[in-house]
Amino acid sequence: MRLTALAGRSFGQFNFTRVQDVLVLDVSSLEILGDAAVARSEPASCPNLNPSPCDSHEQLRPLREPTFFTDCVEGDALAVYTCLTDAFLPDPACLPGPLDCPS
Repeated sequence: MRLTALAGRSFGQFNFTRVQDVLVLDVSSLEILGDAAVARSEPASCPNLNPSPCDSHEQLRPLREPTFFTDCVEGDALAVYTCLTDAFLPDPACLPGPLDCPS
């Protein structure tokens, strides 16, 4: 399970989507890199224009402590989604690197 991978800091990547009825709202992914992860997200229904009005977002952020995720493993779908979307230390915690830190 994804939360077990986050708690164990297992290297890898997984995707998840947010859906309302049958409409996919956005597509997100987490690439786990030990104590940090790259979070990527993009709106699902954007026109393929250049430049796109719906830019993808990518950030390298430190993960919350492992116990945060082990507490979510037994949760329902909403609890799991909340843990996935709240997987990082609060802003402005960012790691140095080429990816932008949120302002």
